[in-house]
Amino acid sequence: MKAKIKSTGKIIEVEPVYPINSNKCVYFIEANGTMWETDSIELLEHFRKERLAVATAALQGILANDRLVNLVDRYNGGIEKGVVKLAVSITDKLLDEIDKSSAKPLCPAKKGGNDAD
Repeated sequence: MKAKIKSTGKIIEVEPVYPINSNKCVYFIEANGTMWETDSIELLEHFRKERLAVATAALQGILANDRLVNLVDRYNGGIEKGVVKLAVSITDKLLDEIDKSSAKPLCPAKKGGNDAD
């Protein structure tokens, strides 16, 4: 499942970890083994719904353009397969860019001055 690290805003993929004889999740773990306490991340249960909404909008935009539909039909394996592949590709790229921008600090680090590192 998708989660956002509260301190950085970075989106990560995690799985819940349940203690023995408990049905309450107390940690989440990434594929690389990093453990996160439940209060340090925000689960993004709505991520799939948002992804579907973005893909739907991309699909509508593609289908509204006859020239694009014809190009997709001709060069990407037919209308159905090609349009779906293009919509998913657009969705992935858009969400990747959103993830990158949300992980950046709002203000650049201050250079010089009296601030200690």
